[in-house]
Amino acid sequence: DSAYLARQCIAEWNCGDRMAVHEGDFLKDELPTGFDGVLLSRVVTDYTPKTCLMLFEKAHRALEGNGRLIINEALVDGNNDYAISWEFRYLFYDTFGRAAFKSLAVYQSLLEEAGFDVVDVSPMLDDAFYSVIQAVPKH
Repeated sequence: DSAYLARQCIAEWNCGDRMAVHEGDFLKDELPTGFDGVLLSRVVTDYTPKTCLMLFEKAHRALEGNGRLIINEALVDGNNDYAISWEFRYLFYDTFGRAAFKSLAVYQSLLEEAGFDVVDVSPMLDDAFYSVIQAVPKH
């Protein structure tokens, strides 16, 4: 299970003083609070904008001070072929509501509505189809 593997890596790398694993259902449960970073990696692509907004609001409440939300996702911008093939793959077992792949503009709008300022976006590169969006709570 992924939580077990994460705990093993944290122990092996001696970074338990800087990292924590929290298990739960992020669609139902609140995230723990007091963190300087929340990472959503290959998570929000699968959900509707309404659910993404809820997750961003939970991340906002979980962050402390100048904390940062980091989103690692493939954007539809510049990724049309990949997005179409990935959506086709999902057709046969998708329980998420066919919400895969959003544009950067959609994420920016949702983050703003959740109380964030987008501070950096790494572009998709030729050898990688993911982008990293970094956002901080508005003050």
